Amino acid sequence: FPATKLTIWSAKSDYKQRKYVGNIPGRVIEIKPQEGVVVLSGDGALLISTVELEGEIKTNASELIKSISDKLG
Repeated sequence: FPATKLTIWSAKSDYKQRKYVGNIPGRVIEIKPQEGVVVLSGDGALLISTVELEGEIKTNASELIKSISDKLG
């Protein structure tokens, strides 16, 4: 996929943090349908809920991940 700007409109940084081996910031660790996507950060986990790809409408992060996964096969 070509590089595209992604805007995060809403997220929660107080998501319950579990211990992960190999904590790599940016790694998606959980997809929560209708709720969002849990991503590791340098300070724990972040639940990203509303996002917008450049030139598209705002959507739930879990729906965006699902659509990208479907395109990748």
